[in-house]
Amino acid sequence: MNKNVFSTIIETFQAFPKFYDKIMPVTLLAWTISLSTIFFLIPFGFVVCFVVMSVLCVGLQKYNILVLENKKTTPEIIFSRFNQTITALCLKFIKLIFVLAWSLLLIIPGIICLLNYAFSSHVLAENQKLTPFEVLEKSKQLTYGYRNKLLFLALFSLLLILSSISLVCFFVWILTLIVSLPLWAIGVLIAVLSLIIIAFLILPFMEISLTKCYLEAKNNNINQKQQKNSIKEKQKSDIITA
Repeated sequence: MNKNVFSTIIETFQAFPKFYDKIMPVTLLAWTISLSTIFFLIPFGFVVCFVVMSVLCVGLQKYNILVLENKKTTPEIIFSRFNQTITALCLKFIKLIFVLAWSLLLIIPGIICLLNYAFSSHVLAENQKLTPFEVLEKSKQLTYGYRNKLLFLALFSLLLILSSISLVCFFVWILTLIVSLPLWAIGVLIAVLSLIIIAFLILPFMEISLTKCYLEAKNNNINQKQQKNSIKEKQKSDIITA
């Protein structure tokens, strides 16, 4: 059953305490490794970061799927997709090209394209033999009927980020009333506290909500195929008996 976005958000908040201790450290590890390559591998840091992030993202989604399905897994699984480096890299590059191309026409087609490919890393994580174009097509099929939900989830996540930054700014403003701080220190404090909240709270929430949405779409797709097959088998049996 296709649940509405509010049900998904509520279920994510309910599942958050259960999965947080497993999702947060691994998500933080994947992002830390990916972003750290920018600083340690200059001048090719951004290229290496793009490659590493493309691969680790697939491994991370495989880990998230197993966690939310209550299956046994370990954090090391995020490194298990380096044998798919070429496929993951091509997938990320083609996805980026498609989104940019549609965005050049109009913003809305670019957003729709981005939503169509929201499950691409999840699909590749569970289907290692698919080509990048097959992964994108599979993601497009799964997101059919879920684009509005994915958009609302993205907007809700953005609202959480803006709210957290606003709370941090308010906290720092209260702090400046007590302790005199230079302008640069205020800026650094706001940036650091905001990043901590986003990394430790909002990113895990986004990972859990997106993975829950993917699993729902995948299960609905499987049920629809089973229903179609059962209808075809019934029609065949009716023809034979007739």
